[in-house]
Amino acid sequence: MKDNRPSFPLGKPLLEGRRHFVQLAALCLMMLGCTLIVSALGMLIAGAIYPDGINGGEAGFYRLLQSFSSVGTFLLPAILFAYCHDHRWFSYNAADRIKTTSTAIIGVIVISFLLLSPIGLLVELNKMIHLPKFLSGMEQWMHESQASSDHVLEVITGDHRIGILLLNIVVCALLPALCEEFFFRGTLQQLFQRWSGRKHFAVWFTAFIFSAIHLQFDGFFARWILGAYLGYLMLWSGTLWLPVLAHFLHNSISVILQYIADTHNIEEEIGLTPTSVILSLMAAFLCGVILFYIHRSLRQKNIIETEKDSETDL
Repeated sequence: MKDNRPSFPLGKPLLEGRRHFVQLAALCLMMLGCTLIVSALGMLIAGAIYPDGINGGEAGFYRLLQSFSSVGTFLLPAILFAYCHDHRWFSYNAADRIKTTSTAIIGVIVISFLLLSPIGLLVELNKMIHLPKFLSGMEQWMHESQASSDHVLEVITGDHRIGILLLNIVVCALLPALCEEFFFRGTLQQLFQRWSGRKHFAVWFTAFIFSAIHLQFDGFFARWILGAYLGYLMLWSGTLWLPVLAHFLHNSISVILQYIADTHNIEEEIGLTPTSVILSLMAAFLCGVILFYIHRSLRQKNIIETEKDSETDL
């Protein structure tokens, strides 16, 4: 069997063979350091370009800040961690593996539209839940954080020109999908799975952190389910790019629907009605059916590739 391990000309990787707790602590430190440095850099650049950005609500100012924040908080720590693990930038996070199946790609595209209704239902149900009284301060803080995020989003999407819509898809859909998937599914989920040896625990616990870190109480359970969906795409496919695609499609469809609602004065919130609940449950059922076929197609692909690799080794 051919040995594909790197020769490490720069010496042994910093995190190779370290305990998983040490690796997690290192990842958190990388995240903190990159966030502080890149966010400060983003603030300086955005402030220089848009000197009245904070006071004037300049959309470009917020777009720059959000872009720097996504890259610094999620993408850079994930890539740096991968390199410190085995001196390869895109191996640990499975970004160097691209192959998937047409069934999986088509299924992810269809699910991206079907998920909108069940996710909306979960958000409405989430609004009916309140934390215990001793956590009321935390709940209030999360609501304020969500209100602040919603305000920034309103400023960013306030310009209805087509060119700005395309720019918003890049900033609000492509960048978050790429950066967050590198960190959560490509790095954190991989780390928890290797640490615990329990792949389902890794998927759901990573999804929990993914939802919690957004600090938006009303969408907590919806984002948790969405994170688990992305996690299973990563687990089944063995490549980072399938959850990146799913994440991007979900975000971009949301941005486009927001644009359509704003430009045509359409009421976005339908509320909990018997019709909306039934439609959401039907959509959720169809998502489950499609996920079954995605899983089966990816499993068959992995079995075939494993058999080919075994024949090659022989």
